[in-house]
Amino acid sequence: MSLMRIYNDPFLRFLAESSQVENQKKNNCYCTPSANIVEDKDAFRIEMAIPGYSREEVSISIEKDVLTISSVKKEEEKAEEVNYTRKEFSRYDFSRSFRLSDAINQDQVQAEFKNGLLSIVLPKKEEVKIRKEIAIA
Repeated sequence: MSLMRIYNDPFLRFLAESSQVENQKKNNCYCTPSANIVEDKDAFRIEMAIPGYSREEVSISIEKDVLTISSVKKEEEKAEEVNYTRKEFSRYDFSRSFRLSDAINQDQVQAEFKNGLLSIVLPKKEEVKIRKEIAIA
């Protein structure tokens, strides 16, 4: 059976997608949120897209020069039983870690969570900010 036939036939496409979801469940497949890292002269900034989570569900810690961002899914209360024809939204446990360099002032790290975007500011130490020009002989 050709791949094009699977994706052109709605019923076959549904079966293919359903089997992918079942394989993910069997393999305990967890997704990792995407992150951007931006650097300017004063700091690094990590931006992580985590829509659907609240500020209280996200944990940020630094231990032994490793910044860890994580969330553990809480059991949701079911106000009423819902019969989904298709359910693609999902919330999952995740953990993402970043090794911090010696250039980071770990005592001044700040975080903000707004509209599903987590932004963590990692200020540089003062001695790293100073750039020395070297004369060429």
